[in-house]
Amino acid sequence: MKQTYYVSMGPMGYISQEKSEMTVWRGHAQFSMKVKIARVRNTPFGRELSRQMVLCRVCPFGRNESLDPIDMVYQHCLLLLRRLAPQTSLQDLSLECFLHSPTDHLELVDADNAEDIRIEGEHEVVYTPSFSMSPMRTADLPESCKAIRHIQACRTCIMPTNDEGQSLTSVQGKIMTGEGVLMYFKPRIDFREPEFEHELRIMSRIDEAGLRARIKVPRLHGIVVSGENGETTIGLLMTMITSSGMGPTWKAQASRARLRYTKIGNSKSLPPYRSCMPMGAGALKILLDDERRETVEGDEQGLTRLFQEWLPSHAQPHEEGPYTTWTQRMAQLSE
Repeated sequence: MKQTYYVSMGPMGYISQEKSEMTVWRGHAQFSMKVKIARVRNTPFGRELSRQMVLCRVCPFGRNESLDPIDMVYQHCLLLLRRLAPQTSLQDLSLECFLHSPTDHLELVDADNAEDIRIEGEHEVVYTPSFSMSPMRTADLPESCKAIRHIQACRTCIMPTNDEGQSLTSVQGKIMTGEGVLMYFKPRIDFREPEFEHELRIMSRIDEAGLRARIKVPRLHGIVVSGENGETTIGLLMTMITSSGMGPTWKAQASRARLRYTKIGNSKSLPPYRSCMPMGAGALKILLDDERRETVEGDEQGLTRLFQEWLPSHAQPHEEGPYTTWTQRMAQLSE
């Protein structure tokens, strides 16, 4: 039976000897929490937190020797988070909703009696994209991509999963359009904006070169936009490919497409490209050696590792419980 996606993710944060900041997602809501040692120093909670922070070296995104301070703050706030966001289900939510997620900013401070702490905060519903989405102005798209079809974000919705207990950790994945068609959504993500534009150019060039009917790769269906006139672009919408036994065929087709694209990119009328696939960036670093990034050889190495090593090893889905800690998540990503 199909299960509804839910979100209960975090905490993810930053620790130093002076403060701790973190983010937690529950369903459609985001919580940004912080605590400064100077504001809780005289409380039992503050003294223990200070002791834990001294043990941690400064390192962003929770990649510390110890995550105890983050978990300590999270556990103290958990009951409040559950009251503010009791529902973690994402049923019937469109992609538009993730651009305007309700956000609570919370801070832990000492109470009037100086022996306890209280949680201060404010609730706001503003333009706060979740899951690290990084929208851009549609007017700033590359000139060659401005004629691509627009799909309104409000006319798409997250699809349920077959895996019971699976928590959504990204809006990237299977969605359904207003016409009832299954598609694959790939958002524009913080710190990966160049990769998004590079991929958009590649897919539009595949169309221009007339290769859509010859290769079995996801086809660009359009860009997902927000706003009355589509003035904001949030991601790509591609055709859904679900077959799992096509690895060798896909590799051969992708290799042929790479060779043709390289020739197109090196013609007199178009700027040269050293590679056509953003292998070796972000989550793709495992696919090739650093010295081969942005080279034709790197493309070939990446394709080989992707289709012959990575995809076969991930054929069986990972089982996740209803709550995945940040430490567990990082361990999974580093496997």
